[in-house]
Amino acid sequence: MWTVQHDSRTKEHVHLLARDIAHGASSGKATALDAQNFTAFTECLHQSVARALSSLAQAINLKSAICSMPPELLSHIVSFLPLPDLCVASSVCKHWNTVMFEDARLWRNVSVHLCANSGRWERALSPLLARSRMFPVRLELSVQCASHTLDGTLKLLGQHIPHLVELSLGIPPGAMVKFCALLQATPAPVLELLRVVVPQLPRAIGMPLFSMPAGLLAGHAPRLETLYLQCTLASFDTGPATSRVKHLTYDHTTSPITTAMIYDNIRRCFPSLESLVLTQGFVNGVVPLVDALPFDTLRSVCIMDVDPEATTAFLALVPSTASVTISFAADLPMRFVESEGVPDRLLDMFRTSAPIQRLDIRSQHRWVHASDSGNIPSLCTIIINGVRVAVDVHSALVTMMIKDHCDELGLQNVSKFSISKTAYEIFETAWPSLSGLRELTIYVDAADEDIPQELVENSGTGAYQIDRISFIEDMDVRPSPRDVLISPSTIRETIDVIQTAMGAEIPHLVLSGIPVLTAAHFADMPTVHVALEPHVPREDYRWWWDLDVTDDSTLHV
Repeated sequence: MWTVQHDSRTKEHVHLLARDIAHGASSGKATALDAQNFTAFTECLHQSVARALSSLAQAINLKSAICSMPPELLSHIVSFLPLPDLCVASSVCKHWNTVMFEDARLWRNVSVHLCANSGRWERALSPLLARSRMFPVRLELSVQCASHTLDGTLKLLGQHIPHLVELSLGIPPGAMVKFCALLQATPAPVLELLRVVVPQLPRAIGMPLFSMPAGLLAGHAPRLETLYLQCTLASFDTGPATSRVKHLTYDHTTSPITTAMIYDNIRRCFPSLESLVLTQGFVNGVVPLVDALPFDTLRSVCIMDVDPEATTAFLALVPSTASVTISFAADLPMRFVESEGVPDRLLDMFRTSAPIQRLDIRSQHRWVHASDSGNIPSLCTIIINGVRVAVDVHSALVTMMIKDHCDELGLQNVSKFSISKTAYEIFETAWPSLSGLRELTIYVDAADEDIPQELVENSGTGAYQIDRISFIEDMDVRPSPRDVLISPSTIRETIDVIQTAMGAEIPHLVLSGIPVLTAAHFADMPTVHVALEPHVPREDYRWWWDLDVTDDSTLHV
């Protein structure tokens, strides 16, 4: 196939040919070439050769296998290329150019990080945005350069905001004034998501935060429904641009905001708000809320690492019909679990969710939302009846809650129970109360051979009619297929323990995402029907690929 690389080599050969011609002409009596006209001669010769080769190159490309594949398949293949390589690929030939520019999906995500003088980026960014003008573009612009070098970039950005559907801005404090002026003067008729991130600088209560400009987006953003603000507040005179915002995230890790302040801000600026996420930096303040009206439009609330008193005050404004997710990392550090007891709000989640028919307790593999609670090794997420109600909950806290308050949690109504393999202690503690359990799911989140042996001690006091047990791979990083996540013997032992504890047999076994196991491994268990189901990995799933080139040739993607 004839590619851009062949064109480059042709140009090099033409240059050498022109040089040879020049040397031959200079040795004769009549010379027509010298240093002044050599460049023009070389360019003329190159154009002549290029014209002669263009038809040949086109014929070669048309006969190539990759140009004979359907446009949809070619477009899907190049969708895996990073943006610079995609630009090169679109210049390979006319067929590739046509196919790639007819697919708007290939050009809708543009990410630029300016860490030096932005002038040199304008030449690259300008044609890219120009060619994407006909597409709904998602632009991410991160700035770490001097504000006086941004004039050209801001002018270019202002020309293209009207056709952006998503805009993410990482703005240094020194450039806030210029960016605010741009966001104030430029309408955004198709913008659906706006994300503004300001570097997290230490600030004290009472210090002014960065505010979005008055009359945001010239008051014209009819499709703006999602807004993410970090260390930034929407001002009270933001205007009609935020009147249709349904999803709001306030992330103020190092900029404390009082409950009264955030209440006034949401009440004035976001009348259509349905989903709210508050992350860190929120405190109750010395001035309590007075005559505060509830947020009737809210349907979903997520509160991460917020001061417990502020959480309580704010939840009082949330409708009872809204789904609420709370992070308990800031609420109760691990070292105080046994001395302080179970927080009332965690118990209330179980009380208000009654009857609980589905309970999912999944270990978290990372410390995601921690503030100053220390290095905590075992955290979990709690999902009740399909709704995520709590994250960053210490597993020891859940065990204590079930042990001390089992009668009021309503676990006897649970028919579907899911638990991580690394949280067997919770399962063993809850076993006596799971009298209505019919389906048990075990998340295999560690390559170990743990068995819930403590269930045997409670034999005859727990579930009696489990019809189905599933083992689902739930690793944070997918190991090599050669690594054994869980062996057939471990599954057999686990099933035997559960059958002994319940005094009956389990008829159905389901395996998902564990490639080393097949139904043949359990052929000697005639009473158990084994099924293999498709695997749905967690959101932050990553793979280990084996290249089999050398002994240590593992590629982490």
